[in-house]
Amino acid sequence: MVRVLSGKGSICWQVGNYVDKGEVFPLDIYYYQIFKEFGLKLRNRIIWHFGHGLHASNRFSGRYETILWFTKTDDYIFNLDDVRVPSKYPGKLHFKGDKKGLPSGNPLGKNPSDIWEIVLQDWENEMWNIPNVKSNHPEKTEHPCQFPIELVERCVLALTEKNSWVLDPFAGVGSTLIAALKTKGTPLVLRKSKPIVLLLKVG
Repeated sequence: MVRVLSGKGSICWQVGNYVDKGEVFPLDIYYYQIFKEFGLKLRNRIIWHFGHGLHASNRFSGRYETILWFTKTDDYIFNLDDVRVPSKYPGKLHFKGDKKGLPSGNPLGKNPSDIWEIVLQDWENEMWNIPNVKSNHPEKTEHPCQFPIELVERCVLALTEKNSWVLDPFAGVGSTLIAALKTKGTPLVLRKSKPIVLLLKVG
C-alpha cells in the first residue's frame, strides 16, 4: 500500500479498540508503530465520536474510534476549504487594532478539528456528527463492522484532488467506493469475500 501511494497522497487507517477479557487494547497505538517503520508521517489522530453502541457493565461504554491520517511526504494534498463547517459566531468582528470591524474568522467556516461528530446534515450544522451504522441505520448491510459513507467522504474531499485514485484494500460493503463516486475520486476497491462482493453488486 505504501509502495503505490502517491508522494502527495495520504493513508487513512480507521480502527477501534480490541477488548479481551475486559482489557482494552487501543489498536491505533499498535498500528502507529507499523506505519512509522515505513517512514510515513502522522498528520492527525482523528477521533470519530458516535452516540450509540454496545453498553458495557464493567467499564465505561466505548463511543469512539480513531482515524490515523498519514502522509508519505511533506508536500501532500489538503483541501481544508472543502470540509469547513459553519463557525460558531459567523458574524464576529475584530474589535480593535488594524482589523477592527473586519470578520475575525474565515467566511467559509472553521476547521472541523480532529474530533468528528458527523450527521447527515453536517454541512448545515456546526459539528460533524457521524452516527455509526447499526441495525436500524438506513445504510446497514450484513457486514459486521460497517462504517458510514460520510466518514470516508470527508477524507476524500480533504485529501484528494478531482479524479485522484482512492484505494480501499478491503472494500467492505463499498462505503469507500460510494464516497469516492459521490465526491471527486476514482475508486479502486479490492475484496475476496464472495458474499460481500454480491452485496456490492446488487446493493
